[in-house]
Amino acid sequence: MVIGVGFDLSSTASWKSLLDEGRTLAIEEMFTPAELERARQHPEGPAPRLASRYAAKEAFIKAFGRNDLALREIVVERRENGAPYLTFSDQLLDRIPQIRTFSFHLSLSHSRTTATAVVVIES
Repeated sequence: MVIGVGFDLSSTASWKSLLDEGRTLAIEEMFTPAELERARQHPEGPAPRLASRYAAKEAFIKAFGRNDLALREIVVERRENGAPYLTFSDQLLDRIPQIRTFSFHLSLSHSRTTATAVVVIES
């Protein structure tokens, strides 16, 4: 049964501006060190990767129906085949243990200017 669906868009130009302005503290509050390192290694530069990951985190929050979640507690990973998936910090799992009982589906996409994400939560 579908519990929630979330969608979000993020501007890659906005992320490029944040990076160019050196606003790393704000970025580090939203992403884990591993997420930031993977973004830095991306051949197109970090902005498209950060934009899509931010969209994924926001889409999850919308699908889950709670606005008290820290973005850094929601982590976007990739399977060997490249498919994205969500994991969560231990702190978030301890605070909201029912998250463990749900299945999450994540789809990411980006163009030169925009990144999108869709999250579906199932019981």
